[in-house]
Amino acid sequence: MLRNRSIVHSFRFSKHLFLILFLISLAVLPAHVSAEPGYSLLFDGNNDYVLIAETDTVMGGTSWKDTMSFSLWVKPLGSGYCSAEDPA
Repeated sequence: MLRNRSIVHSFRFSKHLFLILFLISLAVLPAHVSAEPGYSLLFDGNNDYVLIAETDTVMGGTSWKDTMSFSLWVKPLGSGYCSAEDPA
């Protein structure tokens, strides 16, 4: 009799755990983001850099050293295979 209770309890716990994980996964699903074309940068690996000349204008007149934040998305091109002869 005790064994049946522990099996039922274990099943209920698993069911609740699955439900909680399912609800959490719904909250963190990726969202579709649209962007204007032509605002991306392409780096070929040779002398590439980005220069932000007017930091006061870009950062709204605040001290950009305290509030600067950059993010980027990387979309690798090619197969992703790298050998010793062709290190990237």
